[in-house]
Amino acid sequence: MQKFLLAALLGCAAHPLSAQGLPDASFGGGDGWAMMTSSAAGDDLVTLSGGKTLACGSRTANGFDTAYLTRRLVDGSLDTTYAGAGLYLLNDESAPAEEHRYQCALSRDGNDRVHLALLGPGYLRVIPLDGQGVPIAVAPPAWAKMPIDVHRGFIDLVVRAGITHVAVGTRVGTQQGRVYKLDAQGFPYAGWGTSGMLSIDDGSSIGDLRRIEVTPSGGLLTLSREIVSGGASDHVVLSYAANGVRNLAFAGTGSLHRSLGVYDYPRDLFGHADGRFTIMGTVCSVVADVVPASGCQLGVARYLANGQADLSFGSNGARRFNLGFDAFLYAAGSDPQGRIVAVGASIEAQPRAVITRVRQDGSALDPGFGNAGSTLSSLDSPDSIFLAVVADAAKATAVGRGHYVRGLAAPDNPPAPYAVIARYTQ
Repeated sequence: MQKFLLAALLGCAAHPLSAQGLPDASFGGGDGWAMMTSSAAGDDLVTLSGGKTLACGSRTANGFDTAYLTRRLVDGSLDTTYAGAGLYLLNDESAPAEEHRYQCALSRDGNDRVHLALLGPGYLRVIPLDGQGVPIAVAPPAWAKMPIDVHRGFIDLVVRAGITHVAVGTRVGTQQGRVYKLDAQGFPYAGWGTSGMLSIDDGSSIGDLRRIEVTPSGGLLTLSREIVSGGASDHVVLSYAANGVRNLAFAGTGSLHRSLGVYDYPRDLFGHADGRFTIMGTVCSVVADVVPASGCQLGVARYLANGQADLSFGSNGARRFNLGFDAFLYAAGSDPQGRIVAVGASIEAQPRAVITRVRQDGSALDPGFGNAGSTLSSLDSPDSIFLAVVADAAKATAVGRGHYVRGLAAPDNPPAPYAVIARYTQ
């Protein structure tokens, strides 16, 4: 933790680390991280050919919030050949920052196409990009904006074989989440749900739609959080066939309800080639919605394609992991070895971004990664967090937000917020 120009935002924890889970010295300024843009957050990322990375997020300038795309080179530096200066601003509909923060999601469909989903003030939009992240001019403009009457604050996007599924989340107890299905030209599937839209509702108190996944057969899985008896919460997975009809054979009823602890905060869902799927989130012993959370651990569970627990994973298909500190985990993925890589932030007076790795069989945190399975960053100021991650065999790359101080901190020189990108060895 340095207090000088370009302080090491994502430096090592105070414990000795192994060769895996270290900030990648070849990335950023030699300390594994780089700033993407000021007064901003990084929401999502995808890898491109040639080792490049495309990231999206939102930034605030002059009291207004806009969305952005940025392309980084293999060493984390800004690709100045992209959009003229490395940063593409989607500022056709700026919104007052105190009223709205853009949310974005990215999905790569093969090597020749990337899609961006953007939740703006009162609308949801999907924008096609080429294989290097440049927006594509489409004629006719089929990729129209879809009006959203309530700003929900979370989106997810999956594109497979030219078919797009985009989800808009909501909070528990409010309107249901929605999933839209679009064809290769961006038109809604008329016979899917209601004019190409499904309301995610299993008839109980379900909400907080967070993630979606498309199954190998073209069906849809959705991950939500449900408030149950006594105010506790579970994770809920619903299954739909490719035609949008509830798959009632899934978990016996079409919906899977399970608790990993007292208060479940499910945050990610990803599938596997054989149809199995994994869910990841945070499990707390004290509810985070009322008082500062405590007893918060990483929770993971793996299921068979039919919604039954995968008994070869963890203990009866699930495990909770103590990282050595309370933490909230926000995103995860599987690397080529099948290990789960998750990111988020510690819960303390000065939150720090965290990355952790779980063994392929879910038996334990991977002791060969970081400090007993996790790497906790050192920061100069609070509110540092990772929000998305992609992992390959050699590295894990995450985006989020953090702060640094130009020179020593002073009343007239407070820590400045920045969107950040970081890379760790695998």
